[in-house]
Amino acid sequence: MIRTRVFKLVKYIVVPGLICCLLIFIAVDQWSRYRFGASLHQMAGRHLPRQIAWQKEQRPSLTPLLVIIENLIPADDRYNFGLIDSTFTPLWSEDWSTDLVGPSTSYYSALVKHDLLGRPAPSLRQELLKKPYVTSTREITVNSTEGFKKALKRARSGDTITLAPGNYYFKGRSLYLKGAGKKLAPIRIRAQRLGEARLQFELVEGFHVVSPYWIFENLEIEGVCKKISRCEHAFHISRKGKNVSLRNLFVKNFNSHIKVNGSRKGDYPDGGLIEYSMFINDVPRQTGKPVTPIDIVAVNDWIVRKSVIADFAKAGGDRISYAGFYKGAGQNNLFEQNLVLCELRHRGGVRVGLSFGGGGTSVNGSRGKSNRVEHFGGEMLRNVIANCPLDVGVYLNKSRNTLIAENLLIDNTGIHVRFNETDAMIVGNLISGDIIDRNGGRHESVNNSSGSLERFVYPHSFQDQSIRRILAGDLANDRVKRHSDKTTY
Repeated sequence: MIRTRVFKLVKYIVVPGLICCLLIFIAVDQWSRYRFGASLHQMAGRHLPRQIAWQKEQRPSLTPLLVIIENLIPADDRYNFGLIDSTFTPLWSEDWSTDLVGPSTSYYSALVKHDLLGRPAPSLRQELLKKPYVTSTREITVNSTEGFKKALKRARSGDTITLAPGNYYFKGRSLYLKGAGKKLAPIRIRAQRLGEARLQFELVEGFHVVSPYWIFENLEIEGVCKKISRCEHAFHISRKGKNVSLRNLFVKNFNSHIKVNGSRKGDYPDGGLIEYSMFINDVPRQTGKPVTPIDIVAVNDWIVRKSVIADFAKAGGDRISYAGFYKGAGQNNLFEQNLVLCELRHRGGVRVGLSFGGGGTSVNGSRGKSNRVEHFGGEMLRNVIANCPLDVGVYLNKSRNTLIAENLLIDNTGIHVRFNETDAMIVGNLISGDIIDRNGGRHESVNNSSGSLERFVYPHSFQDQSIRRILAGDLANDRVKRHSDKTTY
């Protein structure tokens, strides 16, 4: 009799109760992934320790019980910083050895092409390997920090300022560049070869460009601030700094290596180009400030292509960092054939890949004083985004009319399409995670595939045919041919 009652109790109450609890847990976990982009397990590790610490202070008598609960909670994965490779050494430009993407010590400099609107057009790799082509009306060679500063102050359209081999150390104020170049006579700052001239900035900002048509190429730039968080930007491009070109650069140890934004007067540095460059940090940044190597806000018609963005980690504040984003109501910006390695030599923190919208922009920081939509008409084409285990490879935040095509996402949680303002066409991508619509976001999916993809390991992963297929070739070839009648030189 008792056995029968126990059996009925288990059958009709205990088992259904356990099933009900399991279903509730699964539902809450899925809601957590949808709402916060993290599992219930991850959210518990991130938020409960602070609550338990507060309860210990307020209710000391409960400390033994709280310690037991504390030991059952998973560690916050965002605090788990460390080295991936025990043979870690600082990386320099000569250590990067692939022709698929990023900078090269073999590059010369090619003639910069512009379209009819004056915007710099992408360079083809074979053009940069040719004999140097210089269009300057005045060539200036400098071999000292003070000589370089004087040349920058006196720079005028058509100047080419070449740094002789050596190290150049800067401290104090940023290098404020107000001289204006012209479409057919830009101001060019360069070294003969990448690795010959190394600029060391103990500055909040290095180059501050506020005028159009500047070209920077073949430069190795390092942030050397004693307090790591003080080195904010290697380049700050703002106000009237339109049509600026950055190519074949190696830049490391800044919070946001490249910062681009407009002014409250309504000036916006549109039409810039970043290509064949590398942006990296030796260690996680001990700062609560934004950590985003490519931080581009409120501008139109920028291109970031054929570049490497790696090891960007934020060890303070919310511990969330991005490889790069366009936001602030900008339009028609492009990420193309870049390699993003969230974790290359060190791990820890939440590292997001590429984004249209980022974490959002204030009204005053947005173009036209409107942040209802963070980005219009963005394109993300044939990028490899890898080793971002705690978050997404692609994040769309209030990003309207966006194209995400033929990208390879390795070891991340996929693509998140977020908020009512976001709509995206997602075509032909290979994804290790999922495509998730959050908070009203919408997307159309065509010919995407998912699978378990091996973590990117440098340099061995460059032998992978999927990676080579994405990064090899040059999409600019097709555009240059297609628009050759619209390009001036």
